[in-house]
Amino acid sequence: MTDLACVALAKSFGDRAVLSDVNLTVPAASITAILGSSGSGKTTLLRIVMGFIRADGGQVRIGDALVVDAPRTHVVPQRRGIGYVAQEGALFPHLSVGQNVGFGLPRASRKSGARIDEVLSLVGLSADYAGRRPNELSGGEQRRVSLARALAPRPKLVLLDEPFSALDAALRVETRAAVIRALAEEGTTAVLVTHDQSEALSMGSQVAVLRNGALVQTATPRDLYQTPVDLRVARFVGEAVVLPGRADGATVECALGRLQLLGRAEGDVLVMLRPEQIQIAGDSDPSEGTVEAQVVSAAYFGGQTLITARLGKGDGLLVTASTTSQNPPAPGVSVRVAVHGGAMAYPTEPAA
Repeated sequence: MTDLACVALAKSFGDRAVLSDVNLTVPAASITAILGSSGSGKTTLLRIVMGFIRADGGQVRIGDALVVDAPRTHVVPQRRGIGYVAQEGALFPHLSVGQNVGFGLPRASRKSGARIDEVLSLVGLSADYAGRRPNELSGGEQRRVSLARALAPRPKLVLLDEPFSALDAALRVETRAAVIRALAEEGTTAVLVTHDQSEALSMGSQVAVLRNGALVQTATPRDLYQTPVDLRVARFVGEAVVLPGRADGATVECALGRLQLLGRAEGDVLVMLRPEQIQIAGDSDPSEGTVEAQVVSAAYFGGQTLITARLGKGDGLLVTASTTSQNPPAPGVSVRVAVHGGAMAYPTEPAA
């Protein structure tokens, strides 16, 4: 099993800095998701690790092997022992599935077919698929074949560049699960590049958020979601309810009452909560710690409903609550809301 370490990586195209002092460690046999919006530099980072482009500065180690020490050392891609799954799958259309999967194997392994059948099984496809052509497969099956081809030579590391972006929602979930199982069974270290927050949080052992070419936070999915480093990250990785407040050490006073903080803060702050932390009770439950509100709108998403409510009786602040109730309150109904769990506090003028 092999880990990956990127140290002080930098890359510019002309006058535009795309990566700046990027430091990232990916533990062996784990999946790290690199999450960022379009133009954040995530694909450039992946391509430097793969060897497709040269870094201007910094190092990349794969296990004990130094493959980048810019600008002096640049090991070519075929000598790095990396598997690569591109966004579009990139199967050879004139080859069968079996020929695609066995493309990087020694001739003897291709001829026996045992490893081909093994990795097809790993990604949830039977040996019968080996004789099919790529155009006979669904989008999800093509992604699985791409992963099987990447895993076939038993690489030290697999890089996945937004491999599920073209799939519909149900197929994405199914294909992600197959990929996670296959990587775990092989004990393969993997890096997933994505702009999909749910994909990053559900697949990554850790998630690294890349913004304007810099890594702003690397954490477990739970820590990233619950304690984001700043408000921009908070809003990027999920729905955020943000209210003004005044902090006094371990607590903060805001329109939702006095709340416990995750951490400490002083003075004027912006308070961040997740919608699922805001719980809605009936108007007849004026218990301590609840605040009066009126439902403005309700958006139904199947497993949950997002309720927008206005605090107080007049022109109070709007907050968003998430409920799994199949009978949520309708617009115009008076309710009381309470907060479950701790809040995050950020400066009133967050850094850009």
